[in-house]
Amino acid sequence: MSKTLKIFTFWVIFITPRNLGSSIQAQTLAPFLILYHIKNIFNIMKVCLKACLILLIVISSSTLHSQNITRSCGSDAIYLQQLQTNPAFLQTRNLISDHTHTYQSGQGMRRAEIHIPVVVHVVYNTELQNISDSQIIAQINILNKDFGTIQTQKYAQAAASSIRFHLATVDPMGYRTNGITRTYTTLSKFPIGPVVMSDLYGGKSPWPSQHYLNIWVANVSGVLGYAYMPGDSRDGVVINYKYFGPNEKYSPFDMGRTVTHEVGHWLNLFHTWGLSTGCEADDEVDDTPNSAEPNYGCKIDHPSCSGIDMVENFLDYSDDACMSLFTQGQVDRMEALFAPGGYRASILQSPGLSIGIIAHCSDGIQNGDETGIDCGGECGPCQAVALNTCNDGIQNGKETGIDCGGDCAPCPCIGAGMFSMFDYIQSVSINDSTHSTGDDHGYAAFDDTYLPLYTNKTNSIVLKPAPNDYQTQQHWSIWIDWNKNGLFENDQEWVYHHQDIGTITDTLTLKYFPSTFKLATSDTFSMRVQMQWALPHSACDTFDFGETEDYKIILQEAILIDPCQNGIQDASETGIDCGPYCKPCQINYCISKGKISKYEFINQVSIGSQLFKTGNNNGYLDHTEATIEVNPGQLLDIHLQAGFAGNYTLSENWYMWADWNQDGDFDDLNEMLLQKTSALSIHENINIPAWVTPGSYRLRIQMRDSKKSNACETFSFGEVEDYTLSVNHINARVLPLRLQPPSLSIPIR
Repeated sequence: MSKTLKIFTFWVIFITPRNLGSSIQAQTLAPFLILYHIKNIFNIMKVCLKACLILLIVISSSTLHSQNITRSCGSDAIYLQQLQTNPAFLQTRNLISDHTHTYQSGQGMRRAEIHIPVVVHVVYNTELQNISDSQIIAQINILNKDFGTIQTQKYAQAAASSIRFHLATVDPMGYRTNGITRTYTTLSKFPIGPVVMSDLYGGKSPWPSQHYLNIWVANVSGVLGYAYMPGDSRDGVVINYKYFGPNEKYSPFDMGRTVTHEVGHWLNLFHTWGLSTGCEADDEVDDTPNSAEPNYGCKIDHPSCSGIDMVENFLDYSDDACMSLFTQGQVDRMEALFAPGGYRASILQSPGLSIGIIAHCSDGIQNGDETGIDCGGECGPCQAVALNTCNDGIQNGKETGIDCGGDCAPCPCIGAGMFSMFDYIQSVSINDSTHSTGDDHGYAAFDDTYLPLYTNKTNSIVLKPAPNDYQTQQHWSIWIDWNKNGLFENDQEWVYHHQDIGTITDTLTLKYFPSTFKLATSDTFSMRVQMQWALPHSACDTFDFGETEDYKIILQEAILIDPCQNGIQDASETGIDCGPYCKPCQINYCISKGKISKYEFINQVSIGSQLFKTGNNNGYLDHTEATIEVNPGQLLDIHLQAGFAGNYTLSENWYMWADWNQDGDFDDLNEMLLQKTSALSIHENINIPAWVTPGSYRLRIQMRDSKKSNACETFSFGEVEDYTLSVNHINARVLPLRLQPPSLSIPIR
């Protein structure tokens, strides 16, 4: 079968209850199944999607510790979001695909063992989340069994890979390690995305991805785990602590196959059904049967598409006990990454499995197996002396972050959104400065972006949410960290709140600013912008739907000089103190009219959706107060109708011009839009040039008895009418054409 990757609409699959009993199924699951089947009727699904997700989360949390849950993986959502927003990711994925095809064609096949150093970062808030070393070692053994042995005879294409996994023995500094890091966090749970991968945000920063497989184990919301596919600037695997290693309490995902599944993604494998449901999409592997959709539970010999689904494959959604194989095609695809020129070939040169240096006990830093600086482990017991650890550049003592928390200053709060794929901040504008972003997985800090705020005048703000069809009210809040402690906890620091649907265009007046601020000076502060469904309790709370962004602001006193009255032509003006934001500049247009219009005149003009019934106006009508909005490149529908005295009609000559260069005449290149002869009326389409800049332009329509195209002439019989064309500003982004990203309409499963 053809295995060309086809990207279609992505179906996000969240954890949902299963086998809950007939009454619960009837009341909760039936509406979702109905939505699934009528998703194209009246666009119901888009309206209900958020409410359904909330219900799913509530139901999921109530059954979180039961055995009736289904597998869910967040890798596709991350992958498709990168395709949608990151052109560099598209280019890298194309290079990886080309290299994989070369390898699979036999030009680079290698079978030597591939040894991967693994570091497991345990990020915990409770002791239950702080899983044991023995559980981690058991999971590594499961990986080697699943990747390195054939566990089924049912499929002839079942294959063992040459990939082996080992806990790292040397850290990036060259010191001996057991390949496990442990980090306490104040966050009770982490959203899908990179928050868990950062020291700054309460997680643990990765070891160099070119030399190690980083696996984070934490309390992750909404999914069993997720991974970053090769080519993403972020790298590694994230697993919910409950499903890392064997653990009978969390059946049916109690055998460590969640890690096998996600590491498969890290090694460039897609789900067996591809990136969308239906038989048209696949996983780019020739020897895995096409599958219409995920398989849950253990549906042995389940038919779909043109054959039987391979539900035992590690990249399906089956229960752990049901999974048993990779195919030879999948093995070749994974091993291609380590062939010369492969994306992960650098791991073969990793020092992570070498002998390493024994930690020194007098080097002034905490390393090796030390429990303090130069003490503990091999270095002897640490003295019970209160040491100042708040400025040593590492997380130690009672700190909850690097040199913060515990006995040190509080760590900066994050206040991230758990689910931002639907509701994220698209742009923030303050005064004349705009910063556009995208889905940042619930939180982003733009420390190098400075926005201006004035103390002595009203500040204009525009807050734009993600474009969607849900029409949901959002709570927008702005905090400013006046005391610069990173917490936004004082009443005076919450400077703005507004609730509305869609883009917020408003003003912000600072009622408070630090008394130390001096006039005619400027100072910088941290500003937090947050968008979420509910009214926030604090700037630091983690919430469900929405996003938080941090900026720097420059607080200053405005110089209140009106640029429209300074006697010079500023950059945005088209004349001295005139246009487009000041008063309009005076343009003296040439005169054109019909001397006699009582027998033949312009009766009505229809442009786009606007109709103007004008009738006889004695040869000329200045109708420039009528504004017709258009876009650059738009094909505009026009309908012009002549009027006649009595019961006769005459052949009329119609002309239309637009003064694109605003010089008062209509004789420049491309300014004639229409030239047509008709007895009563004409119906045509005219094209607004794509190169026209936003602004207002004079539109002239001329109807006359003679065939002579002169926009600045007085003629015998007919009439002239002038209108105003307002050309809008259009934002556009061009993506590479080689691999088109999919749309992200997301149905309910």
